[in-house]
Amino acid sequence: SGLKLAASLGLKASEPFPSLAPVRAASPVLKAVKGLRCRGRASLLADRKTVKQETGEIQFTDQGLSGICILNLSRLVGEFFSHRTVNRHKTEKVELSLVNKRVGLALLKQLMPSALSRPCGSLSPSELKTICRTVKDWRFSPTGTLGWQQAQSTAGGLLSSQFESATLESKGLPGLYACGELLDIDGDCGGYNLQWAWSSGFVAGKSAAVSLLSHSQPPAEANS
Repeated sequence: SGLKLAASLGLKASEPFPSLAPVRAASPVLKAVKGLRCRGRASLLADRKTVKQETGEIQFTDQGLSGICILNLSRLVGEFFSHRTVNRHKTEKVELSLVNKRVGLALLKQLMPSALSRPCGSLSPSELKTICRTVKDWRFSPTGTLGWQQAQSTAGGLLSSQFESATLESKGLPGLYACGELLDIDGDCGGYNLQWAWSSGFVAGKSAAVSLLSHSQPPAEANS
């Protein structure tokens, strides 16, 4: 509702999209590892180039991937599926790369089901290279995020360049203040979004009160 009000007043905004949400992924092995949690490193690749890495617990679900490190990467996944950009750069494809040690069986089933019933010595050099490469860099193709209902934050919103940084008052509409998720500011997991909500709300509220009080003071001659 705040964005609709601001738009009616002529303020510009970038399209909002969910942030800090589990990531949907396309993989035939997800149901087999549903509920599994393990520590690992997760990387987001944009057109095969790593743009962000996170280390921590990774959780596998029947729909995709979750865990704090995945939530921190989901902001860029959401940006891609909303704007087809990553960090505001036009992007054709995104991938999630995982490194972990506890999902070897599911990984092998995905790569070559027949290998599970064969002696290790019967694997060809090319098969071994494929397995080793995937163990170190298991990739998933995101298909989006789980959306607003499971998102912890909102990315996008009113362009912050339209507001004074010290007071959060609109530069073009004096008396109008914005804070929190209305503005195009968001952060990773760890309380940063909550802190931004509290701090920006305090600044905007105090600035609005000071402005109102200064305009309500009687003229100087009336006090004399």
